[in-house]
Amino acid sequence: MYVKDIEADINEKDLVYISQGIGLAQYGKYRNVKRASIYESLYQQNKIENRDSSFYYGSDNKYHFVISGYEKIMIPFLFKQLMVDETYRINSIETYFQFNIEFCGKIIHQNIRTYVDPTMDDEDLILSSTYFQCFYDVINEKRLLPDLSVYTVNHPGQWSSIINEFTLGLQLKLEKERVINFQYTAEQFMKKIDNYYTLRLQFTNVLQSYDLKIGKSLYKKLVFLRYQNDNQDYVFGVKPIEENIAYSF
Repeated sequence: MYVKDIEADINEKDLVYISQGIGLAQYGKYRNVKRASIYESLYQQNKIENRDSSFYYGSDNKYHFVISGYEKIMIPFLFKQLMVDETYRINSIETYFQFNIEFCGKIIHQNIRTYVDPTMDDEDLILSSTYFQCFYDVINEKRLLPDLSVYTVNHPGQWSSIINEFTLGLQLKLEKERVINFQYTAEQFMKKIDNYYTLRLQFTNVLQSYDLKIGKSLYKKLVFLRYQNDNQDYVFGVKPIEENIAYSF
């Protein structure tokens, strides 16, 4: 994970470090982790008890970084450990998850390897064309094919009005068969262009190591945490953001 700037409001009694980047300047897996000097300095001064950190994408359209010892709500046991394969880069974290995907309440596929990209302004979700027929079959079965165009893998459909049935469900797979559910309403999963509506979904024929790509829309729904467990190994965790709480956690 990487953070460009860490700011602090020195007028506040309880100092909170905030970031406008994406996570913390650290690299590595398990116990072999290189940390930013400010992070290590806080730990050595006993200002934080554990080297825990988290980040999320806020309603202000910025990524926020939290050092857990400075934000009491960010407590490790509130987070669930993920089964996750992490690959670190210089300016971003590339993280692959397993998702189940539903459309109109019907399972499209299970265990889709998904790339969650915090740098992606995801106007659309990007999905392998392998799954186009699954979406087409559901739309055709419900007799909701586009009324203004055809619907093909290379030409997204055009509807004259929003289709309330067009909801998207994503299930993020956790350890011990647990999942976290994310729902996108028709208003969230469709967009209006000129005088028609279409799905926020692109199909691609480009072969990748993943089948589904999601960007900032998912980081608005999750807080991600990296912390040391009881064995002193670094664990990557997640907690859904409760939208009804004023401070966005």
